[in-house]
Amino acid sequence: MPLNGDEGNPAVPQALSLWNAQDWRGLKSLYRSLPAADRTHMIIRMGWALAFHEISNPYDYEPEIKVIIAGITHIWAWKARGFGYGHEIEKQDWEKCDYLAEQAYLILKEAEKDLSKDSALYAIMLYNEHLLAGFRYDKRAKDEGGKPSGYIDDVVNHAVDQLETCTEQNILAAHAHILFDSPKWHGDLNRMYNTTHYHISKRPSAYWLGLHAMAYFEEWYWYVAFEEDAQKAKEYKNMLDTLPFIGEIHKLNDAYWNERSQQSTNAPFAEKIFAYNYFSILLTQLCQEKLAKPHLEEMGKTVTFIPWCRVYAEDEIYKNINKFRAKTGLKKIEFKD
Repeated sequence: MPLNGDEGNPAVPQALSLWNAQDWRGLKSLYRSLPAADRTHMIIRMGWALAFHEISNPYDYEPEIKVIIAGITHIWAWKARGFGYGHEIEKQDWEKCDYLAEQAYLILKEAEKDLSKDSALYAIMLYNEHLLAGFRYDKRAKDEGGKPSGYIDDVVNHAVDQLETCTEQNILAAHAHILFDSPKWHGDLNRMYNTTHYHISKRPSAYWLGLHAMAYFEEWYWYVAFEEDAQKAKEYKNMLDTLPFIGEIHKLNDAYWNERSQQSTNAPFAEKIFAYNYFSILLTQLCQEKLAKPHLEEMGKTVTFIPWCRVYAEDEIYKNINKFRAKTGLKKIEFKD
């Protein structure tokens, strides 16, 4: 069964209805009514729901609509690329991906003239840079006649600097930044953890500790799926069962629940489901079912494609979540389209 397209965010079906009706005033009003993380999530889910089509004169819309168009175009770039390994992607699909990602960036830059304090804009910009940085790197390599000395990304630096001045913190902007610095994308484990600690040190709520769970999961995912050095992968897997590592995981989990008990639950929807999903996938993959149980319980039906798609095919995600629920003594959920 494919995942619920809105991932539980009630703004998504509203936004799609307004988009299809070309009610730009209503869509702008909805955008402005949402916390930054929730409108970022809304835009991403809109992109996955909408089939590709040419958008005439994207620069003629109001700034908020430009951000939405840019975010949708970014997701269309992903659709053009697909989810295979880089060497599996056809040349024409890479070219379409490059074109769409570049268009998304240019539309964002135009919107930024009026929305320089909107962290949703910079979240989309950072996600989009996952794709564009690779294209820029390849172009530099070709121009310089060799392999450049690493990713020097002015767009990421600019977006991160601007986030410091934004009116709202945005967990998805932090997520995009950490992913960019992960070994799977354009960084390494040290950079990823440094960036993670940078964002969680300023956390507005306990839900942001989900970013630390995410970093642990990304490290696990790297060694399981990508590490080419068999000895390093083996050493990592052996480390997972050691008391010091298990102690780190328990410490993070305890910190999360302790902070949650002292704070209001009045946080953006996207913050909550981010924490629910990343703690759930981390703890289930580490066979920490007892710790995973309350996270799975809170997650309920608000399952998000990322990160679960990293481990399971989309039509297998719900089935595997129910397996984990059964292991922890929770009842099976009847997921529906």
